[in-house]
Formats: sequence, C-alpha cells, structure tokens
Amino acid sequence: MNRRVSYNIALCAMMSAMLTVGKLALSWLANVEIVTVLIVVFVLSFGLKRCLVAINCFIITEIALYPAQIWILCYVIHFNLLAVIVWLVGLKTHNSLLLAIPAAVLTVLFGVQTTAFEILVGAPAIPFLEAFAIRYVAGISFFTIHIISSFATVLILTPILLPPLAKLGGKANNI
Repeated sequence: MNRRVSYNIALCAMMSAMLTVGKLALSWLANVEIVTVLIVVFVLSFGLKRCLVAINCFIITEIALYPAQIWILCYVIHFNLLAVIVWLVGLKTHNSLLLAIPAAVLTVLFGVQTTAFEILVGAPAIPFLEAFAIRYVAGISFFTIHIISSFATVLILTPILLPPLAKLGGKANNI
C-alpha cells in the first residue's frame, strides 16, 4: 500500500473517531452536538470524498453502539447532504456566517425529516399532517436547541478549528 492510500485511510479513521468521540462527549447535553461543525471543518480541510468516507464510517460506528432505528437513514441523508452543501459553499467562501446558515437550515430540515420518518414508520392512527404537527410541536424545544447549537458552533468554532486542520489537509476544497 502506498503512502497516499495509507494517509487517506488514517485521515478518514481520525475524522470518524473525532465525530464519534465528539458526539459521545456531548451526549449528556440534549440536542447540543459537535458533529455538524466537525463535518464543516473536515470538508473544508480534507475534501469532500475523504469526509464522506469518514461520515459513513461514523454512521457505521453509531450502528454498532446503538440499536438500529430510523435515525440511521436520517443520519445518512443529513450528514452526507451537509458535507456536499458545505463543500459547494466552501468553493466560494470560508466565511463562518455563510457556513452557519446552511448548517442551521439543514438542522431545521433534520428535525422535519426525523419527525416525518418516525410517523411514517409508526403508521399513525391519525392523519399524517395531524400526527406530524403533534409530534413536531412536542419536540420544538429540542429542535430549537439543536438549531441554535448547530448555528452557534459553526459560527464560533469554524474560524478556530479550520486553520490548524487546513494545514494538515493541504489544499482545501479538494474533492
């Protein structure tokens, strides 16, 4: 195995481990997470392909740690979409505000997505929209915390984490 392949494997393993450890470290805080900002800085520092590999290794690790449920599909969609959108935004700018906005919007959509998927899988006895409204309103405080934490962590931590990680990654924004 050549050095480049070994480097890429080690880098993806490091990113996946950081996502897992970061999530576990903050698991005691309801809906406050570090995964979003880590994905943002990983995409900008190490490129989209490497980050997608790390994200999916992280998801596989989560499946090994927790019982499989609908969140697996939600994670696959959400985190991979986040990486692609951050990569596209990152082609133009590394401005933390312009990166925090799509992170917050995708977090809003994650709340909608998980609520909708849970209702669809649960086959509610009441109509979908009514069941969705009840379930979403019941979790609105958690969704609000999640949205604010995603926005704030990307806004505040991206300028701090990006410079040292970009040095490790070499050319930022590579696919």
